[in-house]
Amino acid sequence: MWDMCQQRKLKWPEEELKGKEMKYYASIKYIQQHKIPEELLPKIPEVPLKITNRAENKRLKRVAEKAQEENKRLRRVVSQVYIDQAR
Repeated sequence: MWDMCQQRKLKWPEEELKGKEMKYYASIKYIQQHKIPEELLPKIPEVPLKITNRAENKRLKRVAEKAQEENKRLRRVVSQVYIDQAR
């Protein structure tokens, strides 16, 4: 792998190559319509999402807080019903 990153010497001297370079430009139509073939696309495995402990703890705390608020509300309603029945 390291060999691929190393600079390699050209087989032809730079003087011989000057003026022989060719530039290729892609047309806008080609760029817009170009699609990479499926076999060349990277394969990304299906990995199920894992919930971290911290995220799970936060979610459970929110559920518990919501249940406590609902409990408080229901207790107020029930106590109000008892007060209304006593009158």
